[in-house]
Amino acid sequence: MERFQSKHTFWITVSRAFSFHSWLFCILLIMGIEAGGEAHAYIGPGAGFAFVGSFLALLSAAALALITFLWWPVRALIQGRRRRKLPGGRRSLRQQKVVVIGLDGLEPTIVEHFMNRGELPHFKNIQRKGGLYRLATSTPPESPVAWACFATGCNPGRHNVFDFLRKQPGTYLPGLSLAEVTPPGRFLTLGSYHIPLSAPRVQQLRKGKPFWSITGEYGVPTVVLRVPGTFPPDRIHGRMLSAMGVPDLRGTQGTFTLYASKPPECNPESGGVVVPVKPYNGVIQTTIAGPKLLARKGNSDASISMTIRPMDGKVEIHTQGQRFGVAPGQFTPWVHLQFPVGPGSRISGICRFYLQSLKPDLRLYMSPVNIDPEKPALPISHPSMYSEYLARVIGRYSTLGMCEDTWALNEGVLDGEAFLKQCYDLLEERRMMLFHELERFRHGVLTCIFDTPDRIQHMFWAEADMPDYGEIFGDLYRRLDHLLGQILGALDDNTLLMVLSDHGFQPFSRMVHLNRWLVHEELMSLSSEDDKSTFFHNVDWDGTSAFALGLAGIYINRAGREPHGIVPPWEVESIRDRIINGLTAWVDPATGLRPIRRIFRREEVYAGPYVETAPDLIVGCERGYRISWQTALGGMGKLSVEDNPKAWSGDHCVDPELVPGALLCNRPLKIARPRIIDIAPTILRQFGIPAPEAMDGTPLL
Repeated sequence: MERFQSKHTFWITVSRAFSFHSWLFCILLIMGIEAGGEAHAYIGPGAGFAFVGSFLALLSAAALALITFLWWPVRALIQGRRRRKLPGGRRSLRQQKVVVIGLDGLEPTIVEHFMNRGELPHFKNIQRKGGLYRLATSTPPESPVAWACFATGCNPGRHNVFDFLRKQPGTYLPGLSLAEVTPPGRFLTLGSYHIPLSAPRVQQLRKGKPFWSITGEYGVPTVVLRVPGTFPPDRIHGRMLSAMGVPDLRGTQGTFTLYASKPPECNPESGGVVVPVKPYNGVIQTTIAGPKLLARKGNSDASISMTIRPMDGKVEIHTQGQRFGVAPGQFTPWVHLQFPVGPGSRISGICRFYLQSLKPDLRLYMSPVNIDPEKPALPISHPSMYSEYLARVIGRYSTLGMCEDTWALNEGVLDGEAFLKQCYDLLEERRMMLFHELERFRHGVLTCIFDTPDRIQHMFWAEADMPDYGEIFGDLYRRLDHLLGQILGALDDNTLLMVLSDHGFQPFSRMVHLNRWLVHEELMSLSSEDDKSTFFHNVDWDGTSAFALGLAGIYINRAGREPHGIVPPWEVESIRDRIINGLTAWVDPATGLRPIRRIFRREEVYAGPYVETAPDLIVGCERGYRISWQTALGGMGKLSVEDNPKAWSGDHCVDPELVPGALLCNRPLKIARPRIIDIAPTILRQFGIPAPEAMDGTPLL
């Protein structure tokens, strides 16, 4: 789930430091030496920080610079040898240019609707040169799964991403599907500090080899901007900026803050924090919460003070020597923050404020505190200085994996107008990144993903005036068309351009509580009745044969696999048959419709070495239905199905046949029904690079 915040702590340490560095820092602490500067650290969802001073950072940087200088001639020689592997050698390489533009969630029927009305001339231009195609998505049609298929050319059984969430091995608890952080195994306690004596391991859980790694092996210059599932970034022959998976500075997937004189009732699982404030003599004194200090006993937050002063129809905000004003209905620019995390050490972050109202009640929104791209506290780009370089060129920008604050809109902390402004500000940031790279693009592969259509369609589908889709969607698709026009103007006729989406969209009006259905069918047993609990808090595992987790998965409580598994191997198929037959025949009493369209056994849709880590069953909902937020986190509602009350009213987590993506290409395809797994081998084919045998896709050109 896109706003999932891990229940468990993920850890942070300084760069790829050896244990020696931790020992040296302990010595510095004992000697009372305070090193100035800012710590550079790894972070994961639910993370806390362990830090070292700038002395070590300076020492490491100097050593790295020396190694880089000495290694450069060898690296240049290796790259030259790689390029000679290409048919035609360097001449062939310099003649090939591929640009891939991802428009997350672009719905092909809406594209066709506005094209037929003559409102998308640049979409139409690309269609005339090549074509507009329905692009078969992944199973399930979820962004991390689909973009992993895009990157690797493989089905999920080969790349190991099956949902937004995964079941953590040996437990019933959910974890994020894209990255995993293994904490340090040893600590040294000095007073109030716990000093890690070994480095944690930060790794992607996506398997398979993405096309950008393969092009790099052949010396093809490659730029990858904000493709989901690239945290931590891959080491490639080129440049990469990470996307989905990058946490905020608190280690979550995005925690907003609302400063309110009259606090609203926010859902505690909403991904936000409400801070009550009260003025004294016309001034409000409060704090901004930063990263968890897990290196310190008590797990306290690093925080900085902030003063809010209402005046002249606006508020003036003071923090860390900065002073800026914001009027109702306005966002501030990115504000730089520095959180003290230890003796002489600070962690940098950035945030934006939005003043929702001043009278009668103050409501001041603060975005999640993003990793500062100029002084990143974790690896968010390759090379590591690339994020800083971009910030110097285009200004500060959001680094959070999920930048658009959908949950703040869900909870009424942002209104629709503010959310749209946030979305289009972020679109402009991404556009500037892309065009900076296009200006110096001579040959190779350039890939950039824009999330805006996905976020806006999620949040405004219920407001779309069917069949004309309304002004919000019309404005969105016209803006995307204008963007494509600018891109076309920057390309020559020899450039292969592919514009694609990972999935389409459908309405989401009714939500399905799969775990409640399993209880009704006596396939799950409860120790107590609590419809608001998550993480299977009230499940009696000794009486449970199956459980649902994530936005599409059902697991059998297998004996020998699960901690309290009761289903022996010879009964697994009968349980799966019972669930499939029961769910596909089940009727929603409120509508008379069947919420579940199809259910797949994992071996029917997946092949490869990671099939055993997939859910036993993958659920494909009917149009208008989707698995509930509670189910995704191991919870259940009072009913098996109920209305969706959120602003989040459009979705794609349904039967994949209902939500194909769109593919526009400026050259005709040889395949009438392309799939998202076909994009990677198509890119490789353009450079004469053979696709690995593990790729399931087929070149389209």
